[in-house]
Amino acid sequence: MPEGHRTRKIVARVLVAVLLGIATGYAVGTSLASDAARGRALTIKEYVANFDEYKKHLLGNDSPMWAAVIAGSTSCWRPWIAVAGALRTSLARRPGKRRAGGPTGRHRVS
Repeated sequence: MPEGHRTRKIVARVLVAVLLGIATGYAVGTSLASDAARGRALTIKEYVANFDEYKKHLLGNDSPMWAAVIAGSTSCWRPWIAVAGALRTSLARRPGKRRAGGPTGRHRVS
């Protein structure tokens, strides 16, 4: 694979990761804004009248906290780990770089 093609592929992956981050941030911000507006409009009478429904909604998620933390952290870092791996591979294969031969001697030192 030519060096220019590999670089364009890495740049494209970085751009996709950034755009996905922007889209996710926008979606979370919009959701928080709508929740805040709904909370500001909520009166104490409405809250007390529907207390059981609100409590059921809050307690409805029974997944353990450790599972949520692991799922959130892996989904957040996975694209960046892929980009870093591709960048490392790309830099390791640049012309003029020495590559060490393995135990089988299949790789030549350039």
